[in-house]
Amino acid sequence: MTSTISSARMSRRMELAASGWALSAALVALFVLCLIVAVLWPTPAFSHAWIQLFTSAPIGSLANLIEGVAASVAAAWVTAGIFVPIYNWLARD
Repeated sequence: MTSTISSARMSRRMELAASGWALSAALVALFVLCLIVAVLWPTPAFSHAWIQLFTSAPIGSLANLIEGVAASVAAAWVTAGIFVPIYNWLARD
């Protein structure tokens, strides 16, 4: 019975590396998707606003893509570094 309880406690813990990589993939995918929308359909302001969160380079340029991907990864790791320890602290018994 004790092993079931301790395995349930361990399953609630988040791993920093897995969370960091998952958030990185999600933010990069969102950035690239918004970049594609901004290049193909330049009028919607919502895609431009998301892109401008991560870079100020001209939309559609190589610098825009590189800066945006790098900033997305950095933002994801900062978020994971803050969120995961707080979650693990709150989820403890």
